[in-house]
Amino acid sequence: MSKLPRVLWQTTEELEASVLREIRDHHVGLRSAIQMPLLGKMVGVDDRKARAAVEALRKKGYPICTSIGMPAGAFWPANQKEFWEFIHGNYRPRWTSMKTTEEEMIEGYARWQRGEKIEVELQPELIPS
Repeated sequence: MSKLPRVLWQTTEELEASVLREIRDHHVGLRSAIQMPLLGKMVGVDDRKARAAVEALRKKGYPICTSIGMPAGAFWPANQKEFWEFIHGNYRPRWTSMKTTEEEMIEGYARWQRGEKIEVELQPELIPS
């Protein structure tokens, strides 16, 4: 691992560059994944800002993977297998779920706008008494 930073980052670009260097240079492969709180500490920010930097870097095309299993954290894929396992196992299912939710919400909103009553069927044992 790299040394802790001596200064706080002045710009988003500097933070992203630091996150990228930390992951690409020191956390290659799933077995070397770094947890977000530690990544944040390594670059001088909290884990929320570290996550945001990882997401921003992904949107710029950097193949930063994350794992929620053991080991958990962010890593640079060591090979194609790790990259595609991340895409198919972690990223695509979340996107598909979000897309389905979006479609259902849009349809529900349209029904509500037309004055239709939106009913949710709950199992009786889940309804508070």
